[in-house]
Amino acid sequence: DVAVGFHIDDSMFWAKRMDLWSDPNNVEALDWDGTPCTGRSLHWQTGPGAKVDAAPPQMCFNSKVIRTEVQKRGALLGKAIQAGAQQLHKRQRPELFAGIIVGSETMIGQDFKTGKYLGYRALKNRGFSRERPPPDMDLEREKVVQEFIEHWTEGLAEAGVSPQKIYSHTAFFPRRAFKIGGKKETTYSQHNNFAPPSVAFGKHHRPGFSTYPAPGRFDDIYEELAKHIQVGWASCEGTNLE
Repeated sequence: DVAVGFHIDDSMFWAKRMDLWSDPNNVEALDWDGTPCTGRSLHWQTGPGAKVDAAPPQMCFNSKVIRTEVQKRGALLGKAIQAGAQQLHKRQRPELFAGIIVGSETMIGQDFKTGKYLGYRALKNRGFSRERPPPDMDLEREKVVQEFIEHWTEGLAEAGVSPQKIYSHTAFFPRRAFKIGGKKETTYSQHNNFAPPSVAFGKHHRPGFSTYPAPGRFDDIYEELAKHIQVGWASCEGTNLE
């Protein structure tokens, strides 16, 4: 009588896939020259003097190899999970399939050694360059994040999993909190590592967020939900209090 759910890390801890990250085309760059990311910063500790941990290099979400790998992995996991969901349905207990959370706070993070914002390789894959930059650098990188989430969830949905049971997982800094204590030298999109609330939405999934206490978090969630028709959402990580 215990419901079963799955939480898939889409891109953070891929150190064992040396076949992927040893290819510079699959690793994000910190400038237009293609300087590879030294590692992804993890700001998991807070407060004065908080330590910044390092994760493997930031994945380039729209490289051809990564997109192919995501498609294969989504199909593999989707078929296996859907087979289990069908077994629950036969037992007349479909409610015991809680769903799938796709992603571990999906974002384009910052470079570990330099703190620079990443995403230049993804931008180059979209046809941009130093001589021909996008009109809005932040918005273009937000599109990269949203399309990566959608690529994952599309594979799961095509394998038979209901989009009503698939959730994204992003973590955003509320606008009210940003106005109070955000870094004034950064844009709101940069502060959110190009994953504001809007990128959590897609055709093949419901939105999901980390919901740690911060002023205005739920206001932002419900403001974004109001722009969509009949969309539920999930708290994928965090506390149950604001």
